[in-house]
Amino acid sequence: MASTVKGTFFEDGKWVIKTVPIPRVIDNLMVTKKTAPFLAKLSKQAFLMNHRIGAKQTIYPLLKKMIQSLNPIICRLKQSLTVNRLSHFLTSTAV
Repeated sequence: MASTVKGTFFEDGKWVIKTVPIPRVIDNLMVTKKTAPFLAKLSKQAFLMNHRIGAKQTIYPLLKKMIQSLNPIICRLKQSLTVNRLSHFLTSTAV
């Protein structure tokens, strides 16, 4: 398997094509019939963001909503610092 990938990067006000090591996470993918076989191979070496969980514009509002809904639980958890109290807290708030 290849250890590098050719990509287009915006540098100093212009687009530049470079060969770089395969990053661990790749975002903003355009999946088409033409790119699908390549992305299938690439997914074995890198985490493909848009392919698996969606675009940043989709994920950000979901994460923000999740954090807001967890805030009361996090506040209550801060008050339960001992092991016994933490155990009780986890069992009493089970979903």
